[in-house]
Amino acid sequence: MGSYEIPAEEEQLARWQRDLALWTMRGTNLEPTVPEGSTLLVQTRWRVIHRDDIVVFKAPAINLPYLWVLRIRLVPGDLLPESLQRDDRPLQLPESHYWLQGGDRAYDSRHFGFLPGSAIRGIVLGLLQGGPPVTIEHLNYAGPL
Repeated sequence: MGSYEIPAEEEQLARWQRDLALWTMRGTNLEPTVPEGSTLLVQTRWRVIHRDDIVVFKAPAINLPYLWVLRIRLVPGDLLPESLQRDDRPLQLPESHYWLQGGDRAYDSRHFGFLPGSAIRGIVLGLLQGGPPVTIEHLNYAGPL
């Protein structure tokens, strides 16, 4: 049997297929930015999470079989705004933890607190359908691990 060499284009495509996923938005946590029913292009491997990134994550303390989608509002080292603090001393986000927020009635960090980075499953790169185009300002492609 002869060997088969994968052309560079196919190898690159295979790498991107491992690093990207398509998910459908169910719910209204981020409307009008991400309308219900939108198809999300999600990067599943990354190096850096930025403030205002929209992320897909497993909600803490909820044993439900689906993932959540919210916007990162605060990153490690940021101070929690006074309006969200429970006492008079400044509260800083710990390393590898994030503060997520959606709309006024969203189930978010105002309910479950800081989100550990290990709960994040991906970063939304854009919408493929169902809403206004989302500008991709940065791509956190981690490359092969």
